[in-house]
Formats: sequence, C-alpha cells, structure tokens
Amino acid sequence: MATKNNRANSLDQDTQLIAGVHQHLMNQSFIVGDKPCTAQQVIDVFQSRITTGRAAVSGKAAWQAAVKADREQRAQTAVFVRAFRNIVQGMFHDPSTLADFGLSPRKSTKKTVETKSVAIAKNKATRTARSTMGKKQKAKVKGAAPAPASPDAGGAKALPAPKPTAA
Repeated sequence: MATKNNRANSLDQDTQLIAGVHQHLMNQSFIVGDKPCTAQQVIDVFQSRITTGRAAVSGKAAWQAAVKADREQRAQTAVFVRAFRNIVQGMFHDPSTLADFGLSPRKSTKKTVETKSVAIAKNKATRTARSTMGKKQKAKVKGAAPAPASPDAGGAKALPAPKPTAA
C-alpha cells in the first residue's frame, strides 16, 4: 500500500530527518546542491520547512472554520436579506436609486399579444382534442337514465353507468 504524500506525512518525514541528523551526522559537513553545508544548516532548512508547514496546516484549519462560519451566517440570514431586498425594490423603482443598493429593477413579465394568441390557439386545440367543455356547455349535456340492470346469477349488484365528465 502506497503512502499518501500529504502535508502531515511531509512534516513527519522532515522531523525524522532532523532526528537522524542529530543522531548520526551532527559533527559532519556536506555538499548539498553544490553548496557546502554543516549539519546545523541542514537542520535549519528542515526546521523552516516544518515551521511553514505547520503554519499552513493551522492557516487551512482557520480558513475552513471561517468558511463554515460564513456559510452558516449566510444560511441564517438568507430570509432576512431576501425580504429586505424585496422591500427596497418595492420602495424604489428608479434604476439609479436601486443601483445605489446594488440592485436592479424587477423585470416586467408582461406577455406580448403574439404569445397570448398562441396560448389561446393551443388552449382551443387541446379542448377540441380532449372534448372538454366549459361550465355552460356542460350544463347543456343531459345524460339518459340507465336501463334497469337485471341481477346477475351471482347476486352481485350492477353499478349505474358513469356520467360524462369534463376534465
């Protein structure tokens, strides 16, 4: 199983390298990347990596806590903010005044004559296809009385015929 190369593992590895240098290489000097270094300089490099890594971890935790707090605050105040925006938009209709609040005017939802005529045509076509009727048309329809049903051999009662319905 491969180990993850994340910040926690990197910090642990750097700490172990410092411990190894303390234990085995404290009185030696090295040439690292064309530079001569003492054991203390190597330890300082790794210690600075550990310091910045821990700062990043604590910074990330603080950032995550701040983001969580912000989301919770926004969720708790969303209804209030929406209601206040609606009040301001109702009070002021001038776009320049609304712009001072960072808002834009509500868009009008008026239907055009063409849209209305298409809707009427679709409505008539649907009523014709489904044979639906209006209130006055339904009142004119009279159903015939169902014929008396003869009892079945099993003794079950016959149900009356259903009346025409308009759906």
